[in-house]
Amino acid sequence: MKTVNTVQTEEILQGLQDDGVNVTVENVDEYLQKQGVLVKVHVGRLRNYVEVTPGLFGVDVSQSEELGSFFKNYIRNGRLNFIPNDYEKKLRSIEAKVRKMKASMAIGYDNEYLPIEIYKDFSKYVKEARVEYFEVRDNILANWIQLIKIFEESLESSLEQMGALNKEGIKRSIMSRIPSEDKYAESFYLRTSLKAFPVMANVNLFDDDVAEEVRESLRQESVRSVYEIMGNVLNDAFQVVNRSLCVYEENHRVTKTTLNSIKNNSYQIKKKNLFKNAFVDEIANDMYTLSGTPQSDLSEAGEILLAKIYGYAYEIGVTNEIDLKKSILSEEELEILCSTFSQQTKEAMSM
Repeated sequence: MKTVNTVQTEEILQGLQDDGVNVTVENVDEYLQKQGVLVKVHVGRLRNYVEVTPGLFGVDVSQSEELGSFFKNYIRNGRLNFIPNDYEKKLRSIEAKVRKMKASMAIGYDNEYLPIEIYKDFSKYVKEARVEYFEVRDNILANWIQLIKIFEESLESSLEQMGALNKEGIKRSIMSRIPSEDKYAESFYLRTSLKAFPVMANVNLFDDDVAEEVRESLRQESVRSVYEIMGNVLNDAFQVVNRSLCVYEENHRVTKTTLNSIKNNSYQIKKKNLFKNAFVDEIANDMYTLSGTPQSDLSEAGEILLAKIYGYAYEIGVTNEIDLKKSILSEEELEILCSTFSQQTKEAMSM
């Protein structure tokens, strides 16, 4: 991000002023505190892994189908788990989806800041995910005795085939790591914790020298958050449009599902436009229009919109927030398009 420009920041916030909301560089922290929350996701459970590899015992799992099955069902990344991998995959998938969803809904502050309305949507998602997470847990508990028995028998057989010198000792060591059914059940958690966006209200609690330093630090952090939020919103819009163009390039058409995704995401961009920024609002409207564009015109209209998004990101210094790894247009192509549109705009204004 380029050095913070106070005039430019005020221009970004101008939409709020036009809407009758007095927000400036000096009090944007208070506005952000009222408009959103900092959210952390806490999800997990007892794992009780045991570090073990075939090489530890000098074993070639390809020599035994039964031994290979044991390593496939209970060992992942060199760690032994008494819960079969089918259950583990389901649990890990839910854990990953919740974290990914929060990251996709967050618009700043290191992927922790969610606008209030978006947090409400995320809260509903978390509740649904929690039900799914605990359903998997309950399924494990319903089969607990059988699962432990199967694991123990499979472990015994595998140790035998490994030719382990101290089979009973290894077995006791591994089985002792398995928690009780109740302890395992109680270990599950999936929740969120919330914090308010930091503001300068309590700065006067410090002496004058420290207070001024804290005040300036918080001011800079708040302004950085403005740019981070703008960059995140622009990147969200860019990725939605880019995905649709990638689909079009591959199939020479897009489905109704893809078009609906563009339309639905245009609403999300408006929700994330905390600063009532006119350009972001225009981009959201362009996305809505794109969702109804004839297939024959979709590619050209989409590329123009990508360049428009990138151009504004460049103007306010947040191109580092635009992920171009899968962009259908290269950075050079985007810059050329931006330059062309800028020149056309200047010529039109001079007429």
